[in-house]
Amino acid sequence: MKVWIKLIKYYQGGSKSDYMLVDSKDIKTPEQQQALMEDWGENTDGGHNYGYKVYLEKLKRKELPPKEWFDKAIKRIVDDIGYKEAYIVRQRNLLMEYTIILSKLKEIPEKV
Repeated sequence: MKVWIKLIKYYQGGSKSDYMLVDSKDIKTPEQQQALMEDWGENTDGGHNYGYKVYLEKLKRKELPPKEWFDKAIKRIVDDIGYKEAYIVRQRNLLMEYTIILSKLKEIPEKV
């Protein structure tokens, strides 16, 4: 079963929060929750110089993140997909260029 959680990170000079949809079995134990909080804390901005504290709150059964959060999350995902698609195109172009160069190298006889 999927559940919504809210993660809140407090650090010197501010705080930030985010929501996640997670499988309830992945946050069943305090150790699992701690691991998730540590991972999120390390991979988000803020507090890395002076330390931070992360808290996890489970949303109530019918509660959802605010609409604004969904709007930002959808935009972030769309932007990320666009970036990754452009990256794939660049990689494919490089692959084609390298293949052409390699085929030309094979045509040139090696000097003895």
